[in-house]
Amino acid sequence: MDHKKLSVTAECQLAVMRELGQFTRYDVMRKLDVSRTHAQTMVNRLRRKGYVEEVGFTEGRLKKRLKVFQVTSKPIDLALPARQKIWNTLRICRAFTKPEVCAAADVSMALVSRYVNELIRWGYVRKVNNGRPGEVAGYARYRLLRNTGPDYPRVAPQTCSDPNTGEVRKVEAESCNG
Repeated sequence: MDHKKLSVTAECQLAVMRELGQFTRYDVMRKLDVSRTHAQTMVNRLRRKGYVEEVGFTEGRLKKRLKVFQVTSKPIDLALPARQKIWNTLRICRAFTKPEVCAAADVSMALVSRYVNELIRWGYVRKVNNGRPGEVAGYARYRLLRNTGPDYPRVAPQTCSDPNTGEVRKVEAESCNG
């Protein structure tokens, strides 16, 4: 898993810290109305990821030395949705097994299996061979048939929406193949 990615919540916390300019953990605690421990955890997590750096010390109440931080100019990477990670992997590999996608996209096998099965149903992916159950590397192989663009198709049991083509399809009453 790439621990350099930020969640939307962490991005919001970072934006508040950016507004503060130089700040201490107590400034973050007061601005975000969180506990001291929570503020310390937020700042420490962002510092480990390289988004916040220590720039010096200041004297707080009771002559206590407090660390001063500021937000770095590092670009922010937002975490991608799991299905986007899977779609990116499929577009790169073109021919794949589910465990390969699971490892490359860093998502669970259940998510990969569910999404690939939906893509098969809507005609984006085809099973090339069944593999050999019980053998080493005996997994079924699949091939991407429709690489429509960078955004992942939004597939569901009844509808399929492809943001790359603008196409929206629904299941026909007599057919289940989309």
